[in-house]
Amino acid sequence: MIISILNYKGGVAKTTTTLNLGTALWLLDKSVLLIDTDSQCNLTKALGFDPKTDGNETIYEMLTGKCHSFPIYERGKGLDYMPGSPALESIAKELPEYKKLTVLRHYLSQIATQYDYILIDCPPSASLLNYNAMIASESIIIPLECAAFSVQGSLKLIPDIEGIKAELNPKLTILGYLFTKFDKRTNIARQVKELFEQNKNVPTFKTTIRRCVAFDSTPIEHQSIFEFDAESNGAKDYLALAEEITKTKRKKNWKRKINPS
Repeated sequence: MIISILNYKGGVAKTTTTLNLGTALWLLDKSVLLIDTDSQCNLTKALGFDPKTDGNETIYEMLTGKCHSFPIYERGKGLDYMPGSPALESIAKELPEYKKLTVLRHYLSQIATQYDYILIDCPPSASLLNYNAMIASESIIIPLECAAFSVQGSLKLIPDIEGIKAELNPKLTILGYLFTKFDKRTNIARQVKELFEQNKNVPTFKTTIRRCVAFDSTPIEHQSIFEFDAESNGAKDYLALAEEITKTKRKKNWKRKINPS
């Protein structure tokens, strides 16, 4: 399954969700590919990718035909990633018109069967790369911080999802709204959550991602929340989310190793 992690508002935990949900799915014995399509490269940085030492091929080189193999790097056995590049900012100028909207789907269709889940970390705006991601995906997860601007960002996204679904990708669905940075002690958090849950036509995950200070440190350490603090609320929440999506439970006393030597 190819899933875009998408909201036109920044700071709602898209990258945090891509990395930690992907790792949680992997801990449930799923094969996972993480993809960074944001020119800010936050996921790439969080993974600790250094083009000077790890390789100079990224998703940018793939999309523009500058490399002849898929720029896939291993984080753990069965957990791979495709790094982003600042050059993605100008990619619209480098692609011919006939490729602009479907180039990502073209490449992912060639490797989709190799993974149980492909998660795409998307830029926080309406953009060519986001349209590519929606066209290439089966589902969308919309991280939603329980705050007014986050809700506005998600509302601006809906017409684009509906347009892509109607014209270019009829299989596209919203897998769910994911409440992030959730603090049940605040009125706004409770009100936003209740507003969405009352609308039966809007899918929301039962799992919420609680505020967790450990998330502030994980990008600096180039670790997922599971490596940094496996007993934290953040780790428990993302594992619960992965279990909700897959409808499976993690095996007791079973571990997988990240960054094997």
